[in-house]
Amino acid sequence: MARSTSFVRAVGMADAALRGRVGDEVSWEPVNPSALQVHLARVSGRTGAARAARVLDFADARAESLGESLCRVQFHALGLPAPELQRVFVDRQGQIIPDFYFARWDLAVEFDGVGKYLRGRAFHPELSEADLVVREKRRENRLRRLVSNVMRVEWAEALDRRRLSALLREHRVVV
Repeated sequence: MARSTSFVRAVGMADAALRGRVGDEVSWEPVNPSALQVHLARVSGRTGAARAARVLDFADARAESLGESLCRVQFHALGLPAPELQRVFVDRQGQIIPDFYFARWDLAVEFDGVGKYLRGRAFHPELSEADLVVREKRRENRLRRLVSNVMRVEWAEALDRRRLSALLREHRVVV
């Protein structure tokens, strides 16, 4: 697939293959990156092999969703330095792990798909959707005490590079 589909789609698939799951419902044994390198060597010189090599170099099992994979590709296309994925911050209450962290701007970025609120009840059936939103807001407030800025990216911005660029500029990121 990495040889024949768009870079962003291929990265999303490669990230999922390396992490061994799609969302919280579907999982499998993660693909070994070495096995992918062996396969890539076998198709060297064939149509799309160079693109597949770029995808494999870019793929990262730490991207926890298709939205995060898409954001990474868009950040890259905008010329931003690679963010840290799933950087651990710690406060008195424990760990806070945003999706992305840009040290240059002391900016934590969260991809904000609504699934975490709707599917969150599967993991916390005692909580309502409203409780999950309040819980996430409190988590964000804790994170804001540890970094200079927190930015939330929704699907609309992640899919539209111009909108994402404007959002980044609002958060003092030079694009």
